[in-house]
Amino acid sequence: MINLIFKNNQYLDRNGQFTKDIEQARIIKSRKTANQVAADHDAEVTSYSWIPDRENPWLEEMEDE
Repeated sequence: MINLIFKNNQYLDRNGQFTKDIEQARIIKSRKTANQVAADHDAEVTSYSWIPDRENPWLEEMEDE
């Protein structure tokens, strides 16, 4: 499961700015961390199921931000 921070039809990026480009969204693996970040930005968490594959092996190794 991966979590993205969502507010006003935009996603939080790694620079703390909101963007409509989901490819720039900050990915957070921990739901607890995502809830904390969302609260800091008065936003909500949206979660997606993700299964590791050959196209995205980096996500499996990614640390929580």
